Amino acid sequence: METVMIKRTQTCPKCGKSHSVMVPFSEYWAWECGAPMEQALKSLTYCELKQIAAKVCPDCQKEILGYQ
Repeated sequence: METVMIKRTQTCPKCGKSHSVMVPFSEYWAWECGAPMEQALKSLTYCELKQIAAKVCPDCQKEILGYQ
């Protein structure tokens, strides 16, 4: 069975660039229905979770948080 994906696109508040994260529909729906983000969106990386939670793009995350 094929996994249905949701493309979540946001604008970074720091640089103004648009960025997207692909999320499995079942995980996205669980989150939208109230499950904690880290529990519901279990297939996403830390960076992707931060993209959704803080709306900050990966480049600005590197600058702000100081990681590679």
